Amino acid sequence: TKPKMTGTVYDTLYVSWWYKPGKSVTDEGGSNKFIRVWDDTNGTGTRISWTQMHLTCGTLTDWYTWPGKIADWNHHEFYVNLADKKVVAKVNGKVIHDVVCEKDPAQSGKPIYVQVLGFDHGSTAYQTQTTSLDDIYIGNTQARALVSASSRWSTSIQTEVLPIKTWTAGKIETETISGYLRLNNQVYIYVVDKDGNVNANGFKVNCPFCPAMR
Repeated sequence: TKPKMTGTVYDTLYVSWWYKPGKSVTDEGGSNKFIRVWDDTNGTGTRISWTQMHLTCGTLTDWYTWPGKIADWNHHEFYVNLADKKVVAKVNGKVIHDVVCEKDPAQSGKPIYVQVLGFDHGSTAYQTQTTSLDDIYIGNTQARALVSASSRWSTSIQTEVLPIKTWTAGKIETETISGYLRLNNQVYIYVVDKDGNVNANGFKVNCPFCPAMR
């Protein structure tokens, strides 16, 4: 269903999730969505689809080969900023798509939102495919707090997005998460702002429960 939106951010979306396919996502062909974003349920407005073989937006088609691991967890990230005409998709920290994508002008003022997430199995193909999802995070900006075992930021480090309880100018309060990463008793926190800026050095925190985090 169409979400109720507050504020004035309609055309920006950041989505992060961990994805594990039971078998190859390409062997049986088709065009199966990892994620679809649109602003009109009839599909005639702005429509952005990321599949196992390409990313499409309007007349744009950007081809690639999915680089993830079979029967293992893969970190998918999807960032849409139609004000900047930009869509970026990542798998395990690697940029797969970085393309220009424009909003349908007839849809001005209508928010974009997630319509499909996971793996949209075809009507005949991939019927024995299993799809597992975990740690799904959806925000209307790319601002987020992350935990990592790495002390220095780079686009290739492994991270988990932390659920936010409160976020003010002087304080961010998060919940803990039992996620995919294997962390020791010292972990590092990163904060990404709405423009994508992030601290180069992680904020080190003690984490006595972290050996149990998986």
